[in-house]
Amino acid sequence: MPPVEAERVIRDISSRLSVSQAGKDFLKIELTARYPEGMKSLLESVSNHFIEQLLAPERSSIQDSSEFLSFHIDKRRAELDQAESALAEYSNEFSEVTPEMQSQSLSRLASLKQKFG
Repeated sequence: MPPVEAERVIRDISSRLSVSQAGKDFLKIELTARYPEGMKSLLESVSNHFIEQLLAPERSSIQDSSEFLSFHIDKRRAELDQAESALAEYSNEFSEVTPEMQSQSLSRLASLKQKFG
């Protein structure tokens, strides 16, 4: 549709359309026409477009928050993976100084002291 024709159709629909707030969370969208044919689909289309425009800022904010959180979760996951890898390397290199090994050594030492003491 040429832009001039689209503008004419939009002006026509706008002149026959009204929106009022019927309650705190309730809007009433009304469309008037000479003939009922096509009114239902046009009103549904206008209502859906109105709702999309109304919710667009919130959806954008939710999307931005989701991207922000995903970025930071991925960053923390990478840091955690790196820390776990460093811990595994340390544990492999110094396996004799782990708390479990120290506990076993102390128990063995205590056992030997009892035997010879």
